[in-house]
Parts: sequence; structure tokens; C-alpha cells
Amino acid sequence: MALPLSIAGWGVREGAAALLWSAAGLDPAQGVAIAIAYGVVVLLSSLPGALVLFRQRR
Repeated sequence: MALPLSIAGWGVREGAAALLWSAAGLDPAQGVAIAIAYGVVVLLSSLPGALVLFRQRR
């Protein structure tokens, strides 16, 4: 069994993006911005499913 390092990958994803983008010779801030935007899109796209789950529990 493994211990989680973060919640839903937040923090690890951004750190990896900064590392990989700088290794590719690009601006790490852009990699972090893209990783954050991706995380927000994933979070927003999962909200309709969460609403369905909470409605079924009532």
C-alpha cells in the first residue's frame, strides 16, 4: 500500500511540469501554468458527476 503524496495530483503535477519544461529548454512557468489549467479543467469536468452522486444519496 502506498501513501498519497498529494490530493488529486496537485503539486506533484506542477512540479513535474516545471522540471520537464525546464529540461526541454522552455520556461518552467509556462509548464506550471499549463499544468494548473489542466487540473482546473479536470476538476470542472468532474463536477457534474459529483452532483449526480450527491443527488442519489438523498
